[in-house]
Amino acid sequence: MKKTSTAYILLFAGIFSLCIFSLLFYKRINLLKQAYEMFNQTTQASLQFDKLFLSLRDATVYFHDYLNLHDNNSLNDFNEKIKEYPQILSQLKYLKSGNKVQLEKIRNINVLADNYAGYMRRLVALDKTQPPTKNMLDEGRDMLNNLRVEIDKITSPESKTLVQKNNELNRHIYYTPLFLLIISLTSLVIIIYAFLSIIKQIKETQTLQLNEAKFRTQIHDQKLLTEKLEHLVKERAAELTAKNKDLNEAQRLAHIGSWEWDIKEDKIFWSAELYHIYGVRPDKFVNSYENYSMLTHPDDREHSKKVIEEALQLRKPFDFYHRIQKPDGTISFIHGRGEVYTDENNEPIRMAGTAQDITPIVEIQNRINELNQTFNFAEQTSLIGSFRYNFSSGIFMYSDNLYRILGCKPGEFEPTFENFTRFVHPEDLHYILSQNRELNEENISSEYLFRVIKKDASIIHVRNTGIFITEENQKIYIGTLQDITLQYNKELQLIGQNKALEEMNKELASFSYIASHDLQEPLRKIRMFTRRLSEKEIAVLSEDSKEYFNRIDNAAARMQQLIEDLLSYSSTNTIQTHFALTDMDKLLEDISDSLKEKIVQTGTVIESSDLQSANVIPFQFKQLLTNLITNSMKFTRQNIKPHIRISHNIVNGERTHDIIFLKKIKYHHYIISDNGIGFEPEYNEQVFGLFQRLHGHNEYSGTGIGLAICKKIAENHNGIITASGQVNKGATFDIYIPVEQNASEA
Repeated sequence: MKKTSTAYILLFAGIFSLCIFSLLFYKRINLLKQAYEMFNQTTQASLQFDKLFLSLRDATVYFHDYLNLHDNNSLNDFNEKIKEYPQILSQLKYLKSGNKVQLEKIRNINVLADNYAGYMRRLVALDKTQPPTKNMLDEGRDMLNNLRVEIDKITSPESKTLVQKNNELNRHIYYTPLFLLIISLTSLVIIIYAFLSIIKQIKETQTLQLNEAKFRTQIHDQKLLTEKLEHLVKERAAELTAKNKDLNEAQRLAHIGSWEWDIKEDKIFWSAELYHIYGVRPDKFVNSYENYSMLTHPDDREHSKKVIEEALQLRKPFDFYHRIQKPDGTISFIHGRGEVYTDENNEPIRMAGTAQDITPIVEIQNRINELNQTFNFAEQTSLIGSFRYNFSSGIFMYSDNLYRILGCKPGEFEPTFENFTRFVHPEDLHYILSQNRELNEENISSEYLFRVIKKDASIIHVRNTGIFITEENQKIYIGTLQDITLQYNKELQLIGQNKALEEMNKELASFSYIASHDLQEPLRKIRMFTRRLSEKEIAVLSEDSKEYFNRIDNAAARMQQLIEDLLSYSSTNTIQTHFALTDMDKLLEDISDSLKEKIVQTGTVIESSDLQSANVIPFQFKQLLTNLITNSMKFTRQNIKPHIRISHNIVNGERTHDIIFLKKIKYHHYIISDNGIGFEPEYNEQVFGLFQRLHGHNEYSGTGIGLAICKKIAENHNGIITASGQVNKGATFDIYIPVEQNASEA
């Protein structure tokens, strides 16, 4: 009776232990799941922060490309990059929706990003009229640096947390299978021992029944006891089945499958989750070592075989990583662990272990590696090297590209401050040392330029930019070193070109003064004296002399008109004016009043529809329309009065197929047509050339500059003017100017 009680106690102890261990294992699985989710969320947030900064930095690179090249492709790339950051910020807000502190920081970054994007857009708009100044560019760079600082304030603690969570995840992953094995073995030993004890008691009871057959009452009692024990065994077996189901569910959640190989019998047992991991069905897959090998990836098959053979030979546990190829062709990454069990002669009789599907972890690690490769490539393409200097410990860390900037191979020398100063130009060394002292004392962000002598003795100009952070009460300076030699040389070249341009502008101003005063004064005197001679000496002059004086006067008049037209043409480039919303019908009415005498003289009819209002430079656009109207009144067919039609409509940028426009921009389209002499279609573009005339001086007066002025005025309005004509049918001029104009100076 005492032995039976002991067996029941052991059985209940085994069941109770299994319950306790199951609860502990369930708690560990939850911890593993929480650690994995936290690790995944932190990784995604870090990637989004890097993506945000890279997007704005790429926009800055495209902006500088646009400044240097004035390439619309660079401008389009800049606009596309600027559009990306709101989506990235939305994703960050979603990831950090449960953290009010982080959300507030992200809102601050959002404000900085909006300010920076707006500022860069204003610089792009300003560049259409005048290039941004260095102060403007520096301000934009400072705004980007401030944004980087705010991002680092979030990502630095996040990076530390990421490492901690990764270590915690690896720790849970490592100990969970071992914990599971201990639970299973302990519970199994207790339950088996209790079961064997109960069976033993049953056998003793049966023996006692045979020996005491005469005591029917005792036999009946023993039968009842046996039935009760059998019922108890069934209940315990059902409970064990339920616990085994819970164990299978835990394996499913952790993506861990267990296996056991009876070496002597060559039988293999797989848990339900292991079938799922390998993508096979228990009812269709025959468990054998050969079939297991066939599911191993061909490239890893030999390595897996070697690991198992060494474990059997050395009788030691094994732990390795390999790939499997499922029947459907998909590939998964497996972390396998196992142990060899031997008999009393140290001969292997059994092998057991676990296999965990770590594909999501491997994919995350591969993504991190890809991002690191992208960062290294970005450093190389932008000629930037990064470093990390711990002022507390004196430890320096260089990126590979920092070595390359110095003309060395990565890792060619020990990364110390002293070794770095050997590359600094002697004339800049004192400045660098003083900057380093100031940084150590004031703990402020910095940016300064100096020269570096590379390993091949060539000299380059570099820019150092960095910020301070604190990690575990240690002061750390993180910075970048960028090779700006090309930019520096271009700036020097630009300064020289600006000086040359200033000299040219001075010469142009002198020319304008000479053209408007010194050149016209002799012409005025020539015309005045020829007229006086012709008036006073008309009686004594021969007919040929009169003709000569007329030719002199006409030539001088044409010369005066030519000078005035040249000055008018040059003024369209040099005079700074502002766009203004102008009533075009009123503008046409003013032009008609100023040309009233000539309109009446030629019998011209000007017909116009609703021309609406447009943002134009009023006096320039008035000159454009005046030139076109006077041309229509000048180039007329004999005995046919001029008839000029002016109409207007709004067109989209992508509508006109034969002219290049900016898409998504609306244009005012003004059409001026007449019924004059027209011209051949082959001269559609030639008519806008400077000094281009299709007729001689004797046929029609003029200098050949009027239409060139019209083209220049259209360009000053960020627009286009085109011409088309047919001989003896008339000419048509199409003017396109944007509906929305920049409010800055033209």
